Amino acid sequence: MAHMGADRLNRWTGLHEEIDRSTLYWTDQSYFGYANWNYREPIYMSTQECVLMYGDPAKAGRWNDEICGNTAGYICKMLKDETAPAPVPSNKCLAGFHHLNGVCFGVVPVGSNSNTACSDHNGAQFATILSPYENAFLRVLLNNAANENSIGGGVPAQAWLGGVETGGIMSWFNDCFPKVNNIVNFYTNNQEDNCIALNRDGKWSTHKCTDSVQFAACEKRDVPCEKSAPTNSGVCPVGFPDKGIDFCYRIVHTAATASAECAKVTWSEAKDICARAGGSVLTIRTAEDQKIIEQYLERSTSALWLGLYEEVDPLTNRGTWKWLDDTVSYQGSYQNWEEGEPNVLTAGYTRESCVEIKTNGKWNNVQCVHGATRGYICEKLKIPSTGPTGGPAPTVLPGRPTSASEGPIIGTTVAGGVGSESAGSPNSGGLGGGAIAGIVISVLLLLPAIAYATYWIVKKRNGGVFPRMSVSYSRDRSSDKAAVIDENNDSFT
Repeated sequence: MAHMGADRLNRWTGLHEEIDRSTLYWTDQSYFGYANWNYREPIYMSTQECVLMYGDPAKAGRWNDEICGNTAGYICKMLKDETAPAPVPSNKCLAGFHHLNGVCFGVVPVGSNSNTACSDHNGAQFATILSPYENAFLRVLLNNAANENSIGGGVPAQAWLGGVETGGIMSWFNDCFPKVNNIVNFYTNNQEDNCIALNRDGKWSTHKCTDSVQFAACEKRDVPCEKSAPTNSGVCPVGFPDKGIDFCYRIVHTAATASAECAKVTWSEAKDICARAGGSVLTIRTAEDQKIIEQYLERSTSALWLGLYEEVDPLTNRGTWKWLDDTVSYQGSYQNWEEGEPNVLTAGYTRESCVEIKTNGKWNNVQCVHGATRGYICEKLKIPSTGPTGGPAPTVLPGRPTSASEGPIIGTTVAGGVGSESAGSPNSGGLGGGAIAGIVISVLLLLPAIAYATYWIVKKRNGGVFPRMSVSYSRDRSSDKAAVIDENNDSFT
């Protein structure tokens, strides 16, 4: 798998079905005792199938059954020739380092000073892992290093990586954008557990940076990595771990895992989910926002909902594209529509009033009805350590919606079609935020008047004098003792 990353091509393996479709077997007759199916695979069909391995990063290394007559790349293998001379190593890498797609990787023992474990090797750096292929490659190198140093398979051999996890946010020392995150327990109880190490199984774990780890994973890159986009200062709210410029994001996507199915929701459901978390479905305001989101899209295998929708005027039946933060998407504002989008349908067809962002970053308008589901991206404003006056900063921008009341008219058709169904438009029934605030302020202003009126009513009923309380407080200074006396209950003192 480590050598598949250059072209992202799917490749045939030697696993396929018998003609009777009752058994899977390897072409070399090896025992079929290990499987790595993609989620919801295999899907049994009426024709004989063969098994390929995905090359796409989001599903890298997972298997899928396909009709054997389809075309794909392939992987061949043969036994090593023990009599053949050893291959001459290339000069691309230092001794002990190995080349993969423009990067020289090495796993070296950690000496007395772990900080210089990599730089001692001709200025190498601690490794960053930017794809599943690099992760698989370094896993092989770590296991080889463990075996060479007589560390058995049951011993948790690990190698430091060049990254940290801080407050739920992962970053690399060299500021490369973290396209891959394989930390097993992302949130740790101990705040000092923030340096990242690679385990023998390919997973990552966090440790105190002063802990002892046997190895260091090192690299020398021929081509500079893609850097994280510059962002403004501020702290990401809990539950929104991915940094943007002014906002942080929570990206719920459909990856190749069993839990991904529940991530697919309708546009209206995504709007409600984000609002309940104190945020909103993503608004892309600038080309810089778009670039950051495209970096995060590499984790997803399908399109995700945007907070962009079409608001239709019921009188003219003309639509206006608006974001959920109440800004209008007009000709001069930033847009990244797929070619030919947004498309306008003819009479009788349901309008495509919701918008998705594809894995290539392009926008596409789709129908909001008929149970259309996608993953989604929630955004929430960053929290500075202090606001302009030294206090907490606001959690929303002025004028930004704090509820899920906004939304498109779901099911609207172009003139000549069937009727429409509201899915929570901005003018739907119910009290708005301003009306509720007015009621609260009015009640607060009336409270002093109510208290004053109550005082004079009670006083008038008692002949202008308030009744004496039946409970009194007494203190004997000579004995320095105190007592509470109830005149209606002689037994209570």
